[in-house]
Amino acid sequence: VESIPGAKRPSYSIVYDKEDLTQFFTDVNITEENGVPYLHALFKAKKPIRERVTKLDADRYLKGDLLLNDLLNKYCSYMIADNKD
Repeated sequence: VESIPGAKRPSYSIVYDKEDLTQFFTDVNITEENGVPYLHALFKAKKPIRERVTKLDADRYLKGDLLLNDLLNKYCSYMIADNKD
């Protein structure tokens, strides 16, 4: 957390976990619904996931500029924390 003068809230940096999350997700794909990109996947081969992603992240992933693990870390890491079974 960094204190920035005049800021309304603290600034946070995103720190990606080094754990490979691809082992928990299958059938990963990006779809667009009404112009909005969504990440779809199956968590642990049974729970469907649908997360809204930024257009930039969707484009970067589809072009191969954003690795699948990084995309999952950014949008789905909460699944790992919530499901420690």
